[in-house]
Amino acid sequence: MKTQSGALRIVFFLLTVIVFVLACTISSTPSNNSPSFDLTKAALELQNTAVALQLTQSALSVPTQAISAPATTEAPPPVSTSETTPAAQDQQVPPDFQKSVDDYYQKGYLSSDKGEYHHLEDFSMDNNDRQTTFVKKKTGYSAKDFMVKAHFKWQSAIANPDPGGCGWSFRALKSDSYLVFVDREYIFLGQMRTSQWTRYGKTSGGGWVGLGNPAEADVTLTVSGGKAYVIIDNVLISSYTLDTDFLTSEGELDYAVVAGTFKDYGTRCEMTNVDLLILNP
Repeated sequence: MKTQSGALRIVFFLLTVIVFVLACTISSTPSNNSPSFDLTKAALELQNTAVALQLTQSALSVPTQAISAPATTEAPPPVSTSETTPAAQDQQVPPDFQKSVDDYYQKGYLSSDKGEYHHLEDFSMDNNDRQTTFVKKKTGYSAKDFMVKAHFKWQSAIANPDPGGCGWSFRALKSDSYLVFVDREYIFLGQMRTSQWTRYGKTSGGGWVGLGNPAEADVTLTVSGGKAYVIIDNVLISSYTLDTDFLTSEGELDYAVVAGTFKDYGTRCEMTNVDLLILNP
């Protein structure tokens, strides 16, 4: 406000000076050589000067404001590209295997449809060893209740061998285990106890497959709730009741080949597309 009052005093002072000059000029006789004073022009210049002073004062009196910095835009959080896998599973369950799990759970061949899934390596082995009931190779997994499925191809070196074929040893502890194998004609399931083979009778089903030599089929074994089920090409062939006081806990799951003859290569077994589900306890 003090600055504005000072500017007004300057304007009034200039107006007073101009009026005084005008008065002196009018009262004196103009010379022929001196230029005449233009009153209108002087008034316009005075007016422009006053206006300029007012604009300057207005600009000086405007309060200053801090200039806000532009808002920063944060980068969006990165989109996770990692896939969430089911708990306790190391691989993605194939749709056809999951369909079989769901189907067999509904039919009562499995006590649960939840567990650890593993895709196993392919297996190939010949056996013509007359000194052992069967030869085996470890899968690397142990289980109590489970479902394992594979595509079998097997054949014997002679046309009409003794019982022999592809299968699995399960719940193995030291020299004891269960053993199941698919022969060219029948399914065999039993127990190896102290290197002695005891075949179990069927709880249900006929156990006959009639596949011939060579043979090829999709074979599934489910062990659950004290029973074992053998399924060939999605058809239940037979079920078996397991012991309630022996080999009732978790044990090794192994590939197994039973020799139907000791001639040449004996029995040749191949398993591919091997899928395993170990049921949650």
